[in-house]
Amino acid sequence: MQKNNNQVLMSRVSVLALVAVLMGALPVIRATQAHANEQPVHEFAIVMVDPPTPALPAGQSPQKLGEETPLWRPQLLGAQSTIIGQHLFPLHSPYSSNLSLRTDGDTQTTKTFGAYFGVALAKNLQAYLDFEMFKGAAINNATGLGGLTNGDVVREGANDLGKGPYVARKYLRYALPLGDDRQEVGRAQDQVSGTEASSRLEFKIGTMAVVDDFDRNRYANSPRTQFQNWSLMNNAAWDFDADTRGFTNGVMVGYIQPYWALRFGVYQMPSEANGQDLDAPLSKARGENLELTLQPGSHETVVRLLTYRGAQVAGNHWGRAADRLGVAFVVNGLSADHRDYLAAGGQGFLIGDGALNYGTERILEAYYRMQLGKYVRLSPDVQYIQNPGYNRDRGPAGVVGLRLHFEY
Repeated sequence: MQKNNNQVLMSRVSVLALVAVLMGALPVIRATQAHANEQPVHEFAIVMVDPPTPALPAGQSPQKLGEETPLWRPQLLGAQSTIIGQHLFPLHSPYSSNLSLRTDGDTQTTKTFGAYFGVALAKNLQAYLDFEMFKGAAINNATGLGGLTNGDVVREGANDLGKGPYVARKYLRYALPLGDDRQEVGRAQDQVSGTEASSRLEFKIGTMAVVDDFDRNRYANSPRTQFQNWSLMNNAAWDFDADTRGFTNGVMVGYIQPYWALRFGVYQMPSEANGQDLDAPLSKARGENLELTLQPGSHETVVRLLTYRGAQVAGNHWGRAADRLGVAFVVNGLSADHRDYLAAGGQGFLIGDGALNYGTERILEAYYRMQLGKYVRLSPDVQYIQNPGYNRDRGPAGVVGLRLHFEY
């Protein structure tokens, strides 16, 4: 009996520590009277995407259905490791800068690791805490292209952040039932197993990624399991609120129904483009995101305002149901002002060749994902880029890669 009491005590101490860490994210969301008169900076986006069922972070799906998760018992919900090796072939270039793709080619490898924890605090209240770590570097130090070939490199963040573990997410989630009908959900990253109401109000507050809940696409959403080019992770024209690693602090409210969902989120914005520091309070600067998803009649039919590129084919057509074949074509462009800036020799944090003969950047990517047992996936990948960095004078560029993904 003493042993069981000690176990319960230790579980509750662990949960209190987890909640204490989560509470550290809450003060940054408060608006103070001293800043009430400052001019807000708004960023507003409206999109329609799938799925309306509980949003899982990129590339994740429920692994198994189970009984209700015991309260106050922290759990390891998932873990992953992704290794991406890429080779850039030599390319034509009459001129270049420090940000241009290397004309003699390049070979680099990135490695990401993640461990994802959660605990049910009450029947409809959960807390989540995620840790990640990034090692390695992308080809050309992740510069020279509008559509970088390795989307996982975003987790590297700024050069001075180091390569050690960091807290990716720490937030609370509450689901208020609006009816008696409930659906089963399985254990997954940032999803404790059990049941939840099919019709509900959903609240999230803390540190998270905006793309955990917005602009989700079941075929092109994660460089760890799907297309690797970051133009295919999310809508490339959507400059969502995030620090250099892709996370921010904020609040999300969702009205979820079986065949449609409406979500609204308010998040901190970085103090400068691609910066690690976030502006506070929210009355000073914030990003506001509104998304409506319609899924009438069938789980296979989704109405979207956005148009997504490419296709994915399931391997059951050739006897390997868990395999996937993906092919996509992307066209990226620049505004007239941005073209003029680069043509005059200007540079951003990604591109700038010292001159510019403008052309749209066109990317063709194909990958084949092989399922090797329950936990391992191997994916060869090839990308062809015309007008890299929006410059007709350079390229084309070719990149081949191999991705190894472990997931629990």
